[in-house]
Amino acid sequence: MEILRGMFEVGALPVVERTLSFTEARHAALAENVANAETPGYLRRDLPLDAFRARLIEAMERRRPGEPLVPIDIRKLPAPTWGRSPDSGNLRHDGADVSMEAEQAALAENALLHNAMAALARRLYGTIRAAIQGRSEAS
Repeated sequence: MEILRGMFEVGALPVVERTLSFTEARHAALAENVANAETPGYLRRDLPLDAFRARLIEAMERRRPGEPLVPIDIRKLPAPTWGRSPDSGNLRHDGADVSMEAEQAALAENALLHNAMAALARRLYGTIRAAIQGRSEAS
């Protein structure tokens, strides 16, 4: 059982898993913005990618060799982009601050990160599968 924990709790896999979880949560927040774009008074929400990256790097630097990566609580990330942004440039009479162009750009950026992490996860699991089957990846 120790070998299985070692395969899934150390190395790159926990980093990929935490990034996938983050991108899923961020996608939900961004999709909510799109859904409420025409709701009077709605203030956009987002999860700060820079803050997540900083916490992830900090967790990786504090981890000792062979130890699992500590969980990152997405709910505790500082959220400077939640609510009205004074420099957003949106002047809407209904008090909402959602820009469809900005949301589409954020969704595209988030999707690229998510897809890259999903591809990396498939590759890592393929390597583990090949090792279990006793063959090289090239086979």
